[in-house]
Amino acid sequence: MKSGHWKQILKKTLVTSALSLSMVAAFTACGKKQEDDEIVMNSAATQAPDTRTEMERLLDEANRGDGRAMYELAYIYTYGNEEVAVDYKAANEWIDRANLKGVGDAMNLRGDMYQWALGTPTDLKEALTWYKKAALNGSTTGMVNTGIMYLDGQGVDQDFATALEYFEKAAKAGDAAGMNRYGVMYFNAWGVDQDYAVAFEWISKAAEGGNVSAMRNLAVMYRNGYGVEASPEKGLQWEQMANEAVAAASKTEAATEDDATEAAK
Repeated sequence: MKSGHWKQILKKTLVTSALSLSMVAAFTACGKKQEDDEIVMNSAATQAPDTRTEMERLLDEANRGDGRAMYELAYIYTYGNEEVAVDYKAANEWIDRANLKGVGDAMNLRGDMYQWALGTPTDLKEALTWYKKAALNGSTTGMVNTGIMYLDGQGVDQDFATALEYFEKAAKAGDAAGMNRYGVMYFNAWGVDQDYAVAFEWISKAAEGGNVSAMRNLAVMYRNGYGVEASPEKGLQWEQMANEAVAAASKTEAATEDDATEAAK
């Protein structure tokens, strides 16, 4: 992506689960002794809290064979954070281990390293190779990045039709950046006949999915009546939503605005 690797920072949401008290009630209803119920409840209540740091947790999970944890460690070592310094050697080691598990996002990360010279000289052809591997292994980010490489002619001859195919795959897999890119292809007639209605459909989905560039593109389409009845008011609303999203993301150091070519100015 043209704006730099920092715009590819992704935040992960960790989901925890708790024992449902309805299960305890079910045991009692089936004739289970109340004493047993109390033992289950008391053991759960006295279970020691998890005091591990995020890195300790990831290391534990990765060393137990969790491919996703391996990728998350690789990402942290690639970009660093307030607690962990950048360490490309460690990043590559964890990427290698995650790749053996077939983690597409780890393959995409290696593509980033070659594209943005993260611990290695820039090599766009090698970056494209890894983005393609990521896409084949289900990474929608890899699909989008592969599409961008073909769209811009980076590491490969420019090919709008192939770019369109990769953006379509990402879009139909639910990736907001892919939806926006796919819509922009229809808006600009890149590799496909121009169709403002289709462009509006996909860009709308991307905007509703939180993609900031899509919000700005949608504002343009509403203001000018591209694929939808013109509505300056709705155009202004989407522009304001985009600005608010960027401001909020900046405050939490999680800016994720995709710098895809906007549909129009």
